[in-house]
Amino acid sequence: ADPAGGTDGSGETVGSEEAAGSDFSAIDGIVQDFVTDNDLNGAAVVVVEPDEGIVFEQYWGDFSADRPSLIASASKMISAGVLLRLADEGLLEMDTPITEQLDWEDDSPVTPAQLVSNSSGLVGLLPNPTYAPYLCQYVAQGSGSLSECGQSILFNVDDDADVIPPDTSFRYGGGQWQVAGAVAEAASGKTWEELINETYVEPCGVDSLAYNNHY
Repeated sequence: ADPAGGTDGSGETVGSEEAAGSDFSAIDGIVQDFVTDNDLNGAAVVVVEPDEGIVFEQYWGDFSADRPSLIASASKMISAGVLLRLADEGLLEMDTPITEQLDWEDDSPVTPAQLVSNSSGLVGLLPNPTYAPYLCQYVAQGSGSLSECGQSILFNVDDDADVIPPDTSFRYGGGQWQVAGAVAEAASGKTWEELINETYVEPCGVDSLAYNNHY
């Protein structure tokens, strides 16, 4: 479907602002100042209401509705949505330890919910984004499969001194999300690509969505 609003690239908004009954006029100056002050090449703002869809959409600088953009950590919402869909279908229990649900040889108390809430106790991105035991999250090792990487992170013995019990601390990002992807594949018997297509691309008609390792 065509977006509810757009721009010609100059910052001029073409959209459904009036239909939404809201005044978004203040956004233009705020975002333009932010772009200028930070020497950015552009920005985008899209406001979505659950019942109305896109109610405001505006772009500045080099950004446009057709520009592919890396959404970085916003992909976590997409990943969590895949696991929640599998839970809705009865293929996964979010609050039950992973190894009680999957045919994985080693044992772990970590649940899918803890993985996608950054509370698994596994090492996060900080303070060392290139934490050696979890490098497969960036560079393929072994078979290069998501399943192999996820299991190697969850059951790695080289991280024993750094792993803490689940639900004791918030540790943002990192290898626990690779584990979540591996769990989704194992629970469904499908590849991550198939899961993304079935969850978002096909039912929502999102032909702009790509999901891969950008390294």
